[in-house]
Amino acid sequence: MTKQIALILSIMLFNLFGCSQSKEEKAFKTFNEGVTFSLDAGKFMEEGNEEEGIKRYEMSIEKFKETLQIDSNHKGVASALGHNYYEIRNYDEAINWFTEAIKVQPEFAVNYQFLGLSQINKSKVEEGEKNIEKAFEIDKSENMKNNTISNLVHIGNLAYSYGDAYEKEGKKEQGNDYRKFGIRVLMSALKYSNNDKEIGKMIEEYSVKMNDEILSNWIKQQMN
Repeated sequence: MTKQIALILSIMLFNLFGCSQSKEEKAFKTFNEGVTFSLDAGKFMEEGNEEEGIKRYEMSIEKFKETLQIDSNHKGVASALGHNYYEIRNYDEAINWFTEAIKVQPEFAVNYQFLGLSQINKSKVEEGEKNIEKAFEIDKSENMKNNTISNLVHIGNLAYSYGDAYEKEGKKEQGNDYRKFGIRVLMSALKYSNNDKEIGKMIEEYSVKMNDEILSNWIKQQMN
């Protein structure tokens, strides 16, 4: 779990405790239980215990869905579900829930940010970039920008490593597709970082490694 998501969930937990005197008290209590499971999941993931972390995320998801059954108008649930599905790499569900979250919290930049990142993980890079840029319009902080760039670099590097793994298995075409996708995502990170030298160097090294002259020339054009 990223520190940004942990902070958001902690804020939700704090805010909702303050609202527990209303008729939706049971929904708030259930939601808070989901937040606690989600925060615990993040700790397990950081410790490298992915199996236990995923289990906690799934428990959290059940609590959030239970919250919706109690109070179908609960504003925090859609975003919380989106984040949990993102963390367990179920990007289709993450897209669905972040889309719903934007309907009820259109001013919440993180919903656009992670909708965009979810779409990029599903190879919908142009759609994802539009939502990321919407997030940047709402939240102009360096933290928002740097967190997004960090996530994009992670996605790009992971995709490229998958490409290497596929080639080792003799699946060269599939491997090249993954590596090209990884480079494309890194190009997005480069754009939002105002041509960070380290990201640019990474892209150049990857393209040379692929020994693809057309791809290398395209990358040089984009970087100039």
